[in-house]
Amino acid sequence: GKEPGSGKKDGKEPETARDKRREAAAAERRRGGEEEEVSDKKKRDEIEEARKLRDTIYQSRFQETKKISLAVGQEVRCQDQGSMYPATVKEVDTTHRMQRVLLHFQGWHSRFDQWLPVDSPRITLKTKGGGASPRKR
Repeated sequence: GKEPGSGKKDGKEPETARDKRREAAAAERRRGGEEEEVSDKKKRDEIEEARKLRDTIYQSRFQETKKISLAVGQEVRCQDQGSMYPATVKEVDTTHRMQRVLLHFQGWHSRFDQWLPVDSPRITLKTKGGGASPRKR
């Protein structure tokens, strides 16, 4: 037989808890081989589906945008914290994939200026007939 504490295994019975865990993990891997293949295919399908969705969203960003052209100095109305305020277009930036504008809120310090996409639902063209004066926050 085998003497206790000799540190040698006969290959039939794990000696320590770690050996038992290793043996259980190896058995699980042997059993789960087919399941892993199905799982990997499922993951690949999910990734492909996510890519298609991302591409669709990306393309729709260009196809469905409102064709609004804003010019420097143009007056608009912009929603900020739930209220509409008169604003002026200070800059137009077309270097990115989407056009964006820098809006200056009339009567406010320039630190409150905001960059927004041209097609943002927060921006509306100013209508004739004036608008609400900005309230100080």
